[in-house]
Amino acid sequence: MEHGTFTEHHVNVPPAERVLSALAGGALLVGGLRRGSLGRSLLGAALVLRGASGHCPVRHLLEVDAVERHATPEFVDSLEHQRR
Repeated sequence: MEHGTFTEHHVNVPPAERVLSALAGGALLVGGLRRGSLGRSLLGAALVLRGASGHCPVRHLLEVDAVERHATPEFVDSLEHQRR
């Protein structure tokens, strides 16, 4: 996998949550387009992408932070090495 590309990201959203994200995102996207609401449309599109890809960058950051807070220095070093 290339560093910094979309293919680098792993699935970190459970299946049921993916379905809910896609459905809610679709409703927000359509509603936003009908009402001319850019913010609602963008939020909907982001949720649809989250549901379709199964990857949530916010969840990824929170999980990495939680792991790093409770990990040994050696483990944190191995994570940093994997990110490069």
